[in-house]
Amino acid sequence: MSDNVTFTVPTATYDNTLYAATGGWSETPDATKGVIINDDLTTSADISACSLTVNAGKKLTINNAFTVDNAVANNGEIVVNDGGNFLQGTTSTYTAGTGSTFKLNKNSTSAADKYVFWSSPVVGQNMYGIYGAAGTPTYVMTYNTGTDYYDVVANPVSGGTGIGYSVKVPAAASPVTFQGTPNNGNLTVTLNSTPNTANGNTWNLIGNPYPSNLNLKSLYNGGNNGIFESIYFWDTVTSTTQQEQNATGWRIFNAVSETWTNGNTNTNGLSVKPGQGFIVKAIGSSTQFTNAMRNAATASTFVNKAAQSATEGKYWVKITTPASTQSTIAITYGQGAQNTLDLFDSKMMSTGTNAIYSYINNADKLAIQGRGNFVNTDVVILGNKHSVAGQYTISLYDKTGLFSNGQEIYLKDKLLGTYTNLQQSSYTFTTDALEQQDRFEIVYQNNGALNTLDVVKNELVIYKDGEQFTVNAPSKIKTIEVYDAAGRLVKQLKPNTNKTSFVVESKGVYVVKVTTEKETVTKKVIK
Repeated sequence: MSDNVTFTVPTATYDNTLYAATGGWSETPDATKGVIINDDLTTSADISACSLTVNAGKKLTINNAFTVDNAVANNGEIVVNDGGNFLQGTTSTYTAGTGSTFKLNKNSTSAADKYVFWSSPVVGQNMYGIYGAAGTPTYVMTYNTGTDYYDVVANPVSGGTGIGYSVKVPAAASPVTFQGTPNNGNLTVTLNSTPNTANGNTWNLIGNPYPSNLNLKSLYNGGNNGIFESIYFWDTVTSTTQQEQNATGWRIFNAVSETWTNGNTNTNGLSVKPGQGFIVKAIGSSTQFTNAMRNAATASTFVNKAAQSATEGKYWVKITTPASTQSTIAITYGQGAQNTLDLFDSKMMSTGTNAIYSYINNADKLAIQGRGNFVNTDVVILGNKHSVAGQYTISLYDKTGLFSNGQEIYLKDKLLGTYTNLQQSSYTFTTDALEQQDRFEIVYQNNGALNTLDVVKNELVIYKDGEQFTVNAPSKIKTIEVYDAAGRLVKQLKPNTNKTSFVVESKGVYVVKVTTEKETVTKKVIK
């Protein structure tokens, strides 16, 4: 018997000079071996290791997933590129040798003077220094729950673990670099759960604290229930103002239904990349990040959860403004949701200047609405808000489940009495600068059941003739109704002829609804 037991861990050394014949490795690296980097290495596949040592003067560049269960000894340089993941075990230690560096690089396509939510994956990063040679941001801000505004923090500011910062981009498409000791293990972030006295909100700006992807659903389920199910990401393409009441660029994730507001455009699935900041609503004094929430898979593209039955499905509705900006909302069916406000619903952060939303209870404006099991008699009420008069387009952005299998989606314009099958075409309408909650609905029954109006193009003609407009139809015109941009009826005619003319007094955009013996047609005219 002996009390002295020695374990020798096998090693896999990378040295492209010594082991060129075997791809630079003395042994194939795996989770049972200690990995030693004795030559510059750029990964092209996932690597697991029992431990990691980077020798002095050597550089390990990680483009994939690099997982280390135990000690990390960095005497050279470790660089995690955008799309890469560095994952340490819960008890893994990190030792930095003299002159060594650990960096995580992020690509950015943001325009200058726009705001980005960042969260540092390393200890001690000055958030004013993340853009390097591109310049120092004018502002670095934290979120003030009590005022629903962003407060500027002084330079330098050491990025707190799990804290999100709103940073003004100093130059277009500037890359970002975080440098320091990588965060690891269980990390608790204090939340302000005291409601704002003006509106009762408890918004907090936090973020992914790890140099690896973070699973948002795992954060919601395992973060000690400190946050609501809706998670908000700043994703504007137009605004250079970063105050709550002007915020129009929110992309939202519901962690219960696993649904994003923007379908398949870089926001699907469950994970976000390192460095990502986001806003949550606190229901507790803290939330906890754990290593189990990390994800080594790529987070640049996401895949929504597929519906599992004929009563489940999702779709996304998009509105496009005259300036070509867009806003998207999601409607989901099944998964245990109810047709009342519940965990499957995500409220709008704000409606800003332009928005489309669904709503329930005549009050709750939703970016994501979860409905019960699908029935084709269901009705979803939409609201729309516009900052300027002009032409707007509502269209179907994406769909899953039963909506990918033939179920129609009709947009009902209650003002004009028309139905548009969004599975087949978009709907363009003209409006004034206003907000409406009684013009549009989504319904699901077929054309016959809806008594859909037959809109025929290229037969009935409306054209301007001097100061008047002329309607020329292939059959007798029973009625003509003229609506202004605000939807008000300003003129009504009953000509009972095939051709007639009318005059509108004021300049502007009008919608003309013509009913003949055979059809009803709506067209836009401009004076």
